[in-house]
Amino acid sequence: MARPRKDSARDTRAEILEAALDQFSRNGYFGSSVRDIARAVGVRESALYHHFASKEAILEALIRELGLDRVNRLTEVDLTAMLGTSSPRELVRQLLTVLFAEWATDRQRQMARLMLAEGPRLAAHGLINPGTVFMQVRAKVAGFISELVRIKAIRKVDPAAAALSLMAPLMLLRMSYLVMPSGPPDMKALMADLERHLDFFWKAVTPT
Repeated sequence: MARPRKDSARDTRAEILEAALDQFSRNGYFGSSVRDIARAVGVRESALYHHFASKEAILEALIRELGLDRVNRLTEVDLTAMLGTSSPRELVRQLLTVLFAEWATDRQRQMARLMLAEGPRLAAHGLINPGTVFMQVRAKVAGFISELVRIKAIRKVDPAAAALSLMAPLMLLRMSYLVMPSGPPDMKALMADLERHLDFFWKAVTPT
Protein backbone atom coordinates (compact mmCIF):
# COMPACT_ATOMS: atom_id res chain seq x y z
CA MET A 1 0.00 0.00 0.00
CA ALA A 2 1.32 3.44 -0.90
CA ARG A 3 2.35 5.74 1.93
CA PRO A 4 -0.01 8.69 2.52
CA ARG A 5 1.00 11.97 0.97
CA LYS A 6 2.65 14.41 3.34
CA ASP A 7 -0.24 16.87 3.15
CA SER A 8 -2.73 14.16 4.14
CA ALA A 9 -0.64 12.54 6.86
CA ARG A 10 -1.56 13.10 10.50
CA ASP A 11 0.12 16.05 12.15
CA THR A 12 0.90 13.97 15.22
CA ARG A 13 2.90 16.69 16.94
CA ALA A 14 -0.02 19.13 16.75
CA GLU A 15 -2.42 16.43 17.95
CA ILE A 16 -0.18 15.71 20.94
CA LEU A 17 -0.12 19.39 21.90
CA GLU A 18 -3.89 19.65 21.52
CA ALA A 19 -4.52 16.56 23.63
CA ALA A 20 -1.97 17.61 26.25
CA LEU A 21 -3.54 21.03 26.65
CA ASP A 22 -6.95 19.43 27.08
CA GLN A 23 -5.58 17.00 29.67
CA PHE A 24 -3.63 19.69 31.54
CA SER A 25 -6.59 22.08 31.66
CA ARG A 26 -9.00 19.40 32.91
CA ASN A 27 -6.79 17.31 35.19
CA GLY A 28 -3.90 19.64 35.89
CA TYR A 29 -0.32 19.20 34.72
CA PHE A 30 0.55 16.99 37.67
CA GLY A 31 -2.66 14.99 37.30
CA SER A 32 -1.93 14.11 33.67
CA SER A 33 0.48 11.48 32.41
CA VAL A 34 2.24 10.85 29.12
CA ARG A 35 0.18 7.69 28.87
CA ASP A 36 -3.04 9.74 29.20
CA ILE A 37 -1.92 12.07 26.43
CA ALA A 38 -0.85 9.24 24.12
CA ARG A 39 -4.16 7.46 24.70
CA ALA A 40 -6.10 10.63 23.86
CA VAL A 41 -4.18 11.01 20.60
CA GLY A 42 -4.47 7.31 19.78
CA VAL A 43 -0.76 6.56 19.56
CA ARG A 44 1.73 4.51 21.56
CA GLU A 45 3.82 6.23 24.20
CA SER A 46 6.89 5.46 22.11
CA ALA A 47 5.41 7.44 19.22
CA LEU A 48 4.81 10.40 21.51
CA TYR A 49 8.42 10.33 22.68
CA HIS A 50 9.47 10.56 19.04
CA HIS A 51 8.10 14.12 19.09
CA PHE A 52 8.69 15.17 22.72
CA ALA A 53 11.32 13.94 25.14
CA SER A 54 9.11 14.39 28.19
CA LYS A 55 5.87 15.80 29.57
CA GLU A 56 7.85 18.89 30.54
CA ALA A 57 8.93 19.34 26.90
CA ILE A 58 5.26 19.27 25.87
CA LEU A 59 4.43 21.98 28.40
CA GLU A 60 7.37 24.10 27.25
CA ALA A 61 6.19 23.80 23.64
CA LEU A 62 2.69 24.90 24.63
CA ILE A 63 4.04 27.91 26.53
CA ARG A 64 6.24 28.89 23.60
CA GLU A 65 3.64 28.45 20.87
CA LEU A 66 0.71 29.96 22.78
CA GLY A 67 2.67 32.70 24.51
CA LEU A 68 5.98 34.21 23.53
CA ASP A 69 5.80 33.35 19.83
CA ARG A 70 2.54 35.29 19.53
CA VAL A 71 3.97 38.30 21.35
CA ASN A 72 7.12 38.20 19.23
CA ARG A 73 5.10 38.47 16.05
CA LEU A 74 3.11 41.41 17.39
CA THR A 75 6.07 43.35 18.79
CA GLU A 76 8.50 42.79 15.93
CA VAL A 77 6.38 44.37 13.20
CA ASP A 78 7.90 46.90 10.82
CA LEU A 79 6.50 50.06 12.46
CA THR A 80 7.84 52.43 9.83
CA ALA A 81 6.12 50.52 7.04
CA MET A 82 2.84 50.12 8.94
CA LEU A 83 2.71 53.78 9.94
CA GLY A 84 2.58 54.59 6.26
CA THR A 85 -1.00 53.31 6.23
CA SER A 86 -2.15 53.73 9.86
CA SER A 87 -1.83 56.31 12.61
CA PRO A 88 0.24 55.25 15.64
CA ARG A 89 -2.85 54.90 17.82
CA GLU A 90 -4.71 52.89 15.18
CA LEU A 91 -1.71 50.64 14.74
CA VAL A 92 -1.62 49.85 18.48
CA ARG A 93 -5.39 49.32 18.46
CA GLN A 94 -5.10 46.86 15.58
CA LEU A 95 -2.32 44.93 17.33
CA LEU A 96 -4.29 44.71 20.59
CA THR A 97 -7.43 43.65 18.72
CA VAL A 98 -5.49 40.80 17.11
CA LEU A 99 -4.04 39.85 20.49
CA PHE A 100 -7.45 39.67 22.19
CA ALA A 101 -8.94 37.73 19.30
CA GLU A 102 -6.17 35.19 19.86
CA TRP A 103 -6.69 35.17 23.63
CA ALA A 104 -10.39 34.48 23.06
CA THR A 105 -9.69 31.13 21.36
CA ASP A 106 -10.43 27.96 23.29
CA ARG A 107 -6.73 26.97 23.39
CA GLN A 108 -5.62 30.28 24.85
CA ARG A 109 -8.39 30.22 27.44
CA GLN A 110 -7.40 26.70 28.47
CA MET A 111 -3.75 27.72 28.78
CA ALA A 112 -4.57 30.79 30.86
CA ARG A 113 -6.68 28.70 33.24
CA LEU A 114 -3.87 26.17 33.59
CA MET A 115 -1.39 28.90 34.50
CA LEU A 116 -3.84 30.45 36.95
CA ALA A 117 -4.54 27.14 38.68
CA GLU A 118 -1.07 25.61 38.69
CA GLY A 119 1.37 28.44 38.01
CA PRO A 120 2.90 28.59 41.52
CA ARG A 121 3.21 24.79 41.72
CA LEU A 122 4.84 24.61 38.29
CA ALA A 123 7.35 27.28 39.35
CA ALA A 124 8.06 25.48 42.65
CA HIS A 125 8.94 22.33 40.71
CA GLY A 126 11.33 24.26 38.47
CA LEU A 127 9.14 23.90 35.40
CA ILE A 128 7.49 27.04 34.00
CA ASN A 129 7.48 30.26 36.03
CA PRO A 130 4.53 32.41 34.87
CA GLY A 131 6.12 35.45 36.51
CA THR A 132 9.26 35.02 34.43
CA VAL A 133 7.19 34.61 31.27
CA PHE A 134 5.30 37.80 32.10
CA MET A 135 8.55 39.71 32.55
CA GLN A 136 9.81 38.42 29.20
CA VAL A 137 6.62 39.65 27.55
CA ARG A 138 6.96 42.98 29.35
CA ALA A 139 10.49 43.35 27.98
CA LYS A 140 9.19 42.70 24.45
CA VAL A 141 6.46 45.32 24.86
CA ALA A 142 8.98 47.79 26.30
CA GLY A 143 11.11 47.30 23.19
CA PHE A 144 8.05 47.97 21.04
CA ILE A 145 7.36 51.19 22.98
CA SER A 146 11.01 52.23 22.65
CA GLU A 147 10.62 51.97 18.89
CA LEU A 148 7.49 54.13 18.99
CA VAL A 149 9.51 56.72 20.94
CA ARG A 150 12.40 56.50 18.47
CA ILE A 151 10.20 57.26 15.48
CA LYS A 152 8.45 60.01 17.48
CA ALA A 153 5.07 58.31 17.32
CA ILE A 154 4.71 58.92 21.07
CA ARG A 155 6.46 61.25 23.50
CA LYS A 156 9.60 60.22 25.37
CA VAL A 157 8.59 57.89 28.20
CA ASP A 158 10.19 55.22 30.37
CA PRO A 159 9.57 52.12 28.18
CA ALA A 160 9.44 49.72 31.13
CA ALA A 161 6.93 51.85 33.04
CA ALA A 162 4.85 52.47 29.92
CA ALA A 163 4.83 48.75 29.13
CA LEU A 164 3.51 48.00 32.62
CA SER A 165 0.87 50.74 32.32
CA LEU A 166 -0.29 49.27 29.03
CA MET A 167 -0.17 45.60 30.02
CA ALA A 168 -1.63 45.53 33.54
CA PRO A 169 -5.17 46.53 32.49
CA LEU A 170 -4.92 44.12 29.55
CA MET A 171 -4.28 41.28 32.00
CA LEU A 172 -7.29 42.38 34.07
CA LEU A 173 -9.50 42.44 30.98
CA ARG A 174 -8.24 39.04 29.94
CA MET A 175 -9.02 37.58 33.35
CA SER A 176 -12.43 39.25 33.62
CA TYR A 177 -13.72 38.38 30.16
CA LEU A 178 -11.77 35.37 28.91
CA VAL A 179 -10.44 33.32 31.83
CA MET A 180 -12.97 33.48 34.66
CA PRO A 181 -16.23 33.09 32.69
CA SER A 182 -17.06 29.48 31.83
CA GLY A 183 -19.29 30.31 28.89
CA PRO A 184 -18.69 32.21 25.65
CA PRO A 185 -16.91 35.53 26.24
CA ASP A 186 -18.76 38.83 25.82
CA MET A 187 -16.48 40.16 23.10
CA LYS A 188 -18.56 43.30 22.53
CA ALA A 189 -18.17 44.42 26.14
CA LEU A 190 -14.52 43.39 26.13
CA MET A 191 -13.70 45.46 23.06
CA ALA A 192 -15.54 48.46 24.53
CA ASP A 193 -13.38 48.27 27.66
CA LEU A 194 -10.28 47.80 25.52
CA GLU A 195 -11.09 51.01 23.63
CA ARG A 196 -11.52 52.87 26.95
CA HIS A 197 -8.15 51.65 28.15
CA LEU A 198 -6.43 52.54 24.89
CA ASP A 199 -7.94 56.05 24.95
CA PHE A 200 -6.67 56.56 28.50
CA PHE A 201 -3.21 55.17 27.72
CA TRP A 202 -2.83 57.13 24.51
CA LYS A 203 -3.59 60.44 26.19
CA ALA A 204 -0.74 59.69 28.59
CA VAL A 205 1.82 59.09 25.85
CA THR A 206 0.68 61.55 23.18
CA PRO A 207 3.34 64.20 22.46
CA THR A 208 2.42 67.59 23.98
